Amino acid sequence: MSSWAVFVCFAVFFLTASGKKNVLFFAVDDLRPDLGAYGVDFIKSPNIDELASKSMLFERAYCQIAVCSPSRASLLTGRRPDTNHVWKISGDEYWRTVPNATNATTIPQYFKENGYISIGMGKIFHPGPPSGNDDDKYSWSPEGLPYFHGKADTSAAKRASWYDFDVPDNKLRDGQIADNAEIWGVELYDHSSPTVFFNDENVNLANKPEMKPVVDELRQMLQAGDESNSDEQGYVYYRDRPNWKDIEPIPQDDGPNPVVQIAYTDKFKDVYDYLRAVIRKGEKTERVLELTMDAIECNPANYTVWHYRREVLQELKKDLKSELEFAEETVLNEPKNYQVWYHRQKLVEWSNDPSRELYLTAEVFKDDSKNYHAWQHRQWTIRTYGLWSNELEFVDGLLKEDFRNNSAWNQRYFVIINTTGYTEEVVKNEVKYVIDFIKVAPNNESAWNYLTGILKGGRISDHEPVLKLIDSLRSQHVPSPFLLSTMIDVYEEEVANGKKESLEKAVKICEELGSKIDPVRKRYWEYTSRRLISAYGPLDST
Repeated sequence: MSSWAVFVCFAVFFLTASGKKNVLFFAVDDLRPDLGAYGVDFIKSPNIDELASKSMLFERAYCQIAVCSPSRASLLTGRRPDTNHVWKISGDEYWRTVPNATNATTIPQYFKENGYISIGMGKIFHPGPPSGNDDDKYSWSPEGLPYFHGKADTSAAKRASWYDFDVPDNKLRDGQIADNAEIWGVELYDHSSPTVFFNDENVNLANKPEMKPVVDELRQMLQAGDESNSDEQGYVYYRDRPNWKDIEPIPQDDGPNPVVQIAYTDKFKDVYDYLRAVIRKGEKTERVLELTMDAIECNPANYTVWHYRREVLQELKKDLKSELEFAEETVLNEPKNYQVWYHRQKLVEWSNDPSRELYLTAEVFKDDSKNYHAWQHRQWTIRTYGLWSNELEFVDGLLKEDFRNNSAWNQRYFVIINTTGYTEEVVKNEVKYVIDFIKVAPNNESAWNYLTGILKGGRISDHEPVLKLIDSLRSQHVPSPFLLSTMIDVYEEEVANGKKESLEKAVKICEELGSKIDPVRKRYWEYTSRRLISAYGPLDST
């Protein structure tokens, strides 16, 4: 084995002598992709960033469900939790044996079945019964068994997870796993077969020269933080600037006994100490404008800074063109920062110039098509300045790119309700439009919500295309909770219209949803069943 590959939210590969690629897969629990490679500039991760630049970087990979076992099963099988029928941590929800199981092939199993040695250790699947004991029988090669978890010293393990244990590393699971990984790395180094190596968190492969920079950086990321303050290089403190000698800085006052005191950098403290002083003084000058720029750089989410900056801009009667450019740059760097979006809105109002707003929001959507603040700003701009033309075409493009984009469906409703309205002809056309998307993905909740939303206030059963869609999907036994929910609505309409036998049909679907298709909301479907019986019952059978 001549080289290793790393997968930490991305993957890079090196060819072995056999021409196949080795893969090293890291699974890290409960961490966001806050790395330089993902545009997070305050994290200093040059080695991993370099690795990412040579790799396939996954930028739109989402957690399918906020629970350990089903999210791991989803990732490792490539199936949604609703397809795997795994929604919680339970011994009776192993995706291979659960009722209506898909028995999906896992990633390590696929490698194993295609000539790789597949080895796992640590927490890859959720251990124990929820994964059939780490899916040993299918996913892992005999060379790597038994699967290695490590066993923590029980006296240490009872302490809080954040505790800094005064014990050797190999008394804890991470240290044991690292030792085991190093042993396997040595054993497989000259192995003729390519290897896929799944490992959680702290893998010790520093004895491989080509891996040392990456491993060193992983260790640094797990430590308390970067103490270098490298972002302060070249920065001149306000306390050392001659033109600020007239200002007495006001330090942060956390009280006599702060419980969780924030470890501000020296630069941060310097900037905000002077900012407090000029706000108390009420100074609104060019130098204060410069100071607010530094404060925004330190913390772009600080409301007070943005508010005071606007007051200074107005006091100085500044040309807003350069400020709009600054706000645009900040929006593109901090697209989920509400304060900068609000600042941008005020600038557009003052300048009465919305000419770049649709372009700006469209740029943000290229990286995050569901950005709430960008959509709110876009809707405000369109409504305020009457920029309705071509918006449906824009939304249509987004939906063709991702028909699960609930924000785009909402925007479609927003545009139509504020322009033509949902007239009979518009509803007819929109029903046809959304049905085409539902046919492609019957479990797409966004499309179903749009369909039921535009029919609200009317009768679903009055629309023949919808009834045909329901019959078609039902005949194909499509396990869609949204399909069945819509069927309940149709049956309720029929019962209200005197068709008594439809009540029993609706109740049976509630039972099917609660027991098989949508057990997470079992109590809701039980409630729906009771509501129907109370309103239209009793059932003929009772």
